Amino acid sequence: MIKETTEQVPYEKSIEYAHEVDSILFDHLHDCPDINPHDMMHIFMVAMDMRPGTVVGIDSDDGSQVGRKKIVFTLIEDVCRMLNLHHDVKEKQDGWTTVSISKDSSVAGELAVNFNKSVEEDATLEMKNEREKGLLLGIPETAVTGWIHNEKMDYKELPEEVKNSLEFRAFLDFRLSKNNWQEEFELVRERAYKIEKMAPKIFEAVISTHAEMVV
Repeated sequence: MIKETTEQVPYEKSIEYAHEVDSILFDHLHDCPDINPHDMMHIFMVAMDMRPGTVVGIDSDDGSQVGRKKIVFTLIEDVCRMLNLHHDVKEKQDGWTTVSISKDSSVAGELAVNFNKSVEEDATLEMKNEREKGLLLGIPETAVTGWIHNEKMDYKELPEEVKNSLEFRAFLDFRLSKNNWQEEFELVRERAYKIEKMAPKIFEAVISTHAEMVV
């Protein structure tokens, strides 16, 4: 059970819609190749305005599953159509494909560009690109800044209560910063609480993946 927070669960109509979104995503994607429970959770968060966008990575076909990528694309397209989400597909030179998803077509487009931009030789551009990606994915600005400037929290220094919590093990999807980790982790707790109440199918899928995970 996720620890209750001060964050209010949306009113009943929103809960009903959230459960519909939960069912659509779970029923269409839980057995889909390349789609994991966190991908489903992130798409749910986009649909419920809990983050601006998300990116799903799809590996190249290795010959073992003919047409696998086409199946994945079709399922993602169907889900996006049903949930009124925009998506932008980009093929990478290494065979990977990214599918950027957002309610806003411009955000989906920006994510697609940022995740496929080659900026390794320019430190300033790389820093700018990492900041843009992080914010578009709904990562707190303090955590993005901590990542860029290598001011990340050493998880060995976290309280045992935090490290052993379900929120930390299953729902933390960005690197906590050294100076603001308490506020950032509180946001993670609030998001996990919402997922538990609003998307029970996805919630169970996420926690089952991390049930035996230790830090």
